Amino acid sequence: MPALEAEIHDAMDARSAQTNAPLPKPLRLVFDVKDVTFICSFFFRICLSTAKKAHPGNFRISNASPTTTQLLKIAGMDEFIATA
Repeated sequence: MPALEAEIHDAMDARSAQTNAPLPKPLRLVFDVKDVTFICSFFFRICLSTAKKAHPGNFRISNASPTTTQLLKIAGMDEFIATA
């Protein structure tokens, strides 16, 4: 699983390194969890480390089931849940 986290962060770094535009827009990240039926603590770790690396407000979790939404709220991560 650490390889997944590294791959996400490497992709973010590669995108951030692109400076072709005079004022590059910050990278917006969305984890779509529509088909997720199980999450573990490592998912929370990836979410937190990705949110810290992204610009404030540019990380969201979308299509969370009621159960996933409840777990995110319990973990104090409800600020990342995308609203419709």
